[in-house]
Order: sequence, then structure tokens, then C-alpha cells
Amino acid sequence: MAGLDGLLLELHGAVYIGALCLGLGVCMAVFKWTFLIAGYDDSSIPDRVAGRMVGAFLILVGLVTAGYGVALTQYRPPEWIGLVIAVVVIAGTGQLIYRLNTYES
Repeated sequence: MAGLDGLLLELHGAVYIGALCLGLGVCMAVFKWTFLIAGYDDSSIPDRVAGRMVGAFLILVGLVTAGYGVALTQYRPPEWIGLVIAVVVIAGTGQLIYRLNTYES
């Protein structure tokens, strides 16, 4: 068991953030935890649609973030990769907000 404890202490913090995003994404996509979406109004977008869209996005962000954290733990990737991931996540967030605001059933 000491090996597992050592591994958990050596992992980069991005792995834990990615796991948290992954867990929240599954809860939104599968269990319809749409109460976690700030400003969400179920009169304009059905719970199923909002949960799936935001949940899928969070699952993707969680996987990419956890993968980046593993890469930081095991290798020494170039420093600009973190910036590229951040820009892509911000652009994806903007696209998700646009898709949710222009949704028509």
C-alpha cells in the first residue's frame, strides 16, 4: 500500500483537478445534476440537453487536464502546452455558452 500512497503524492495537481472535472461531467451528463450550472433556467433548455452539453464538455476538459497532469508528472513537456490547453478550454467554453444561448428545440 505504501507504493500507492507514494504515487498519489507524486501526481501533479492537474491530475486531481482533471478527475474532479471528469466526475462532475459524469454527474451532469448521466445523473442530470443541472443545478450545478450557474444561471441555468430549465424553461428555455431541457435538463437533458443542458446536462449532456455541459457534462460532455466537462468530461473532455477533465480528460485533457488529467492527461496533462500525468504528462507533467512523468515527462517534461514544453511550457507552452499548458497555455495552449488553457486557450482551447476558454474557446470551448465560449462556444458552449453560445450553443446554450442559441438552442432551439
